[in-house]
Amino acid sequence: MVWDRTNNTGYNNNIFGIARDEVTVLNQKQSGSINTGQKLIISTTGLADNNVANTTGLPSNQQYLMIGDNNLKQGLKTPLSYSGGSNGQVNFRFEAIWKAQNTGNVGQVTVAWPKGIKNLYLVQSPDETFDTTDNFTPMTTEVTINGVTYQTANVTLDNGQFFTFAGFGVAPGGVVNNLSYWYRADKDAVNTGDGTDVTAWTDQFSGTTSAQLGTNALPKFRLGAANYFNFNPGVNFTAGSQTLGNINVRTFSEDSYDMFTLTKEGMASGGDHPSIFRSLVDNAFLTGGLRRWDGLGIVMDNRIERLSNTGGNTDYYGTPAGAFSTTIPSIMYHTFTALTTTRALNGGANFATTNHSGTGVRNLNGGHLFGNSQFGGNGSDNQGFIGNLGETIIYGSGNLTTAERRKVDSYLAIKYGLTLGQVNTDHYLDTNGNTVWNGAANTTFNNNILVCLVMI
Repeated sequence: MVWDRTNNTGYNNNIFGIARDEVTVLNQKQSGSINTGQKLIISTTGLADNNVANTTGLPSNQQYLMIGDNNLKQGLKTPLSYSGGSNGQVNFRFEAIWKAQNTGNVGQVTVAWPKGIKNLYLVQSPDETFDTTDNFTPMTTEVTINGVTYQTANVTLDNGQFFTFAGFGVAPGGVVNNLSYWYRADKDAVNTGDGTDVTAWTDQFSGTTSAQLGTNALPKFRLGAANYFNFNPGVNFTAGSQTLGNINVRTFSEDSYDMFTLTKEGMASGGDHPSIFRSLVDNAFLTGGLRRWDGLGIVMDNRIERLSNTGGNTDYYGTPAGAFSTTIPSIMYHTFTALTTTRALNGGANFATTNHSGTGVRNLNGGHLFGNSQFGGNGSDNQGFIGNLGETIIYGSGNLTTAERRKVDSYLAIKYGLTLGQVNTDHYLDTNGNTVWNGAANTTFNNNILVCLVMI
């Protein structure tokens, strides 16, 4: 028996494995569950784009390494403090735990997870309780598989062993759950001074760097001022030809996801389809099609563009309810499912939901960019916007709860000097969910709200 459902009770989910069995001519050298949203790959040390290209097989007949998980969230969620490794400090682990059944003494294998978690470790434990006594292996080696960059570790997964992943997460409003990327202009926007090119922009959650694509021009860095992002800096797109992006990561790992953009009033068009943000449909297809960069397009004239990567014909390009402010900065909250698009402005209630026809926008597997998506003769038709971007926050692994959204809105509003909507009923919250401005108790004073915020 190569997978015992009784002994592995609680882990009979998303089961897969690698194996060599000469009787059935089975020689599976790398594998991952085909179920929706599954990203883990287990391989022999010859991990490649496909099983044929992997030239390293298991050495002996009747060897099987099978894996199942507990069906919980495959992302940073459970607190775990660890500082003893070479890959940096850890403060969260995945809620998901995997269990191995090793038949025939399978030795060293490669464990691969898509790049996107800062200070990523593979954590192995003899039991389901993970702590600092367990084995933390840094996942510092990177390999690109079918256009997606993975972080890997070579380890032996013993029979009955449990494993998970851990990393370091800082988050807007303290909301780590489902967070994928957090770009903020006051952190790691590389420049040499006010008005100079932003040559790279590294997000604060996963450590992903967006940089020049092709030979496209770069946006400019702008220092904060009383009339510019409440004394905070911004990334200033001065022409529709400017771009920052990354085509080696996966932006959205689920079909439901949320985004926040913080833009300044006074945005203008930089050309056709003037985009603030775009996601690539699939990293495996960079050129040769007009629609490659239409997985998600957030356009400065309030249009939204969405194109499915698989499973049907959903294709939306329209103007959902709600619009960017023309007089003050906009915290625009976008919440998406496969079949719906909704947004809300500056902490206000959600505008009306737009329902899509077709089978849904699904399986987006590409990177992302800010501004113009035309580079390297890729066939795209989207130019960039002219305007200023303070932050972009991507919750690419699922939708937020109402309380989680309010914590992110509170962080952005306090930082950028904005008064949130719904303040009479929905208060300003800190990272622990505590009320720092009680709108119900201060109804006469729910105007021009500002709070002193100490940021890291």
